[in-house]
Amino acid sequence: MNKLKTEFKDILNKITGNDKKSLKGKLTYGFFWNFISAVASQGFPLIATIITARLLGTYGYGQLGMITSTIVLFSTFAGLGLGTTATKYIAQLHHTDPERTGRIMGLTNLFGLISGASMSIILFIIAPWLAANMLAAPELTTGLHIVSLLLLFNTLLGIQSGTIAGFGAFKNLARIAIIQGIIASVLTITGVYFFGLTGAITALVINSAVNLILYRISIRNLIKEFKIKVNYLKSWKEKDTIWELSLPTMLSQVMVGPVVWIANVIIINNPGGYAQLGLFNAANQWKSVLNFLPVVIGGVLLPLVSANINKENKALETVNVFASWIVVIIIALPLISFPEIIAFFYGQDYSSIIFLQSISLMMLVSCITSYKEGIGRKLIAKNLMWWGFLSNMIWGILFIVFVMLFKNLGSLGLSLSYFISYAVNTVIFVPFYLSRKLVPANLLISLEVFLIWLVLVIETIMTLLNVNILIRLISLIISIIILISSFYRIWNSNLKS
Repeated sequence: MNKLKTEFKDILNKITGNDKKSLKGKLTYGFFWNFISAVASQGFPLIATIITARLLGTYGYGQLGMITSTIVLFSTFAGLGLGTTATKYIAQLHHTDPERTGRIMGLTNLFGLISGASMSIILFIIAPWLAANMLAAPELTTGLHIVSLLLLFNTLLGIQSGTIAGFGAFKNLARIAIIQGIIASVLTITGVYFFGLTGAITALVINSAVNLILYRISIRNLIKEFKIKVNYLKSWKEKDTIWELSLPTMLSQVMVGPVVWIANVIIINNPGGYAQLGLFNAANQWKSVLNFLPVVIGGVLLPLVSANINKENKALETVNVFASWIVVIIIALPLISFPEIIAFFYGQDYSSIIFLQSISLMMLVSCITSYKEGIGRKLIAKNLMWWGFLSNMIWGILFIVFVMLFKNLGSLGLSLSYFISYAVNTVIFVPFYLSRKLVPANLLISLEVFLIWLVLVIETIMTLLNVNILIRLISLIISIIILISSFYRIWNSNLKS
């Protein structure tokens, strides 16, 4: 009994942040509070998103998806990868060099304010032309005018979130996420119910404004705690950080957000395009939720990987690669096999085999992207983001090519394009990852890794072919046994070595 109490007390100390010296303590503290943050910031809005999709229908939800995709397009250029820069350098410097930390905070804030405001103005001006000529829906002009404010808000939010993560203040992020999740859900459901698409768009803007206030209060407390003075006048001394990390990070993101926007435009300009995009966005929403988990885990691991980049730590290496992948697969595998679980919540408008196939494929895509998350963190920590840009550029080219080939398949075509382009891109860059020793070789190429991917692909194919539910259930049970065995063997072999 005393042993159990001691173990419980030890865990409690790690969660509350009383043990921040050991790697285990830092990981436990960060993972716990970031998990709370993920549940709050994604769980509540996910419920609101399902209700929104039902109220707007496939066509209206497709229009909302196109507007948010447009925001992502412009935010890519407005953000400049500044949030990642803030996380990396603040994590490395806030204990040892508070003056430089203050200059980097000043530089990222200044760049974010200028770029965010500039992109907001540009979107507001070109909104009528964009809606009529590119989106084939002139009625979306008002919506684009409203969300132009989001470009400024979201740019600053990305920097502020990266700043808090750099300080390791994950409990702060969790608290904000809980408040933000509840407010966002209430605003979205209320807006859509009474004002339809315009209400949904306005809710996004108000929610971002509230977030800005919450993040600002948290940062003000952190800079007091660490005795850091944000220096704007001398911030230009840190301009090299923009070239080393911010610019290649932004260019890497340019190969994602804008490419996705182009793909969406291709789909909506086909007959029934907005309805098909609505189906895809509903499926993709669940991929976004799963993708957020690696982002949350990365918020903990990136500062640790950056701070230990010149030290050999096998445990950290293994956790860095495996943590995101395991968590995502645990959730994704049942949904790959039984996408009906998700489809049940969306109602009659979304009742189709195409929707089920799209869900299954996007769950598989989330497994691929989570697999690459750990590698991505090493690229950032080692200042190799120009290689990240090259990887994303090749992905973008492949993606658009496959979208053009499969555009007549609508939602299913988009999903297939995501899967094939990510799979091919990952295989192409394995030799580079090995040559740079970014991760242990057996985490990339081994019998166990091959078995894991084989199981995921087979489960997806069974869903695409609409195999009998009982057969899928038996296959899922077998797959779970294979996955547990494979992960256990890889985990043990790496920690022992």
